[in-house]
Amino acid sequence: MTARTKSILLLLGTLLIGMLLGVFIHALMVENRIERLTSLRSQAGFVRFMDKMIEPTDDAQREAIQAALEDAAAALNAHHAESREALEEIMGTFRASLDSLLTEEQLEALNERMERAWKYRKSRGRKDSSSIGPERKKSHSEHSDHHKHSGGHRESK
Repeated sequence: MTARTKSILLLLGTLLIGMLLGVFIHALMVENRIERLTSLRSQAGFVRFMDKMIEPTDDAQREAIQAALEDAAAALNAHHAESREALEEIMGTFRASLDSLLTEEQLEALNERMERAWKYRKSRGRKDSSSIGPERKKSHSEHSDHHKHSGGHRESK
């Protein structure tokens, strides 16, 4: 093996290792950012985030700000809960409307995709993914039974 060949192999090896490290580091950074953003959904996460953003000058100021932060966090939490309920209602109506428009194969494929998405979100610690969770599958199977008895799908115009 000549010196030129060794140099080329060493260069290619270094390039490959650099690319793999870059991909790995990027994935870690993205995961870290997602976790930080997801933590804002909890009351404690919101309070922690805002405390860091405000940078209170001392413990007395931190304690004074704490009550306002906790009130805002509680209000945001209530708003998120109401929004999730509204989203679930809209998605339930939407999914029910699809039953008469899609074929059985399309409905099964959609259910599988939604179930995978729900499992993925749940594995990442998301607690607000109920609109695509197992209860939707149960709800859909009830619609699916109706779909079977109503003669399949309706042709769209």
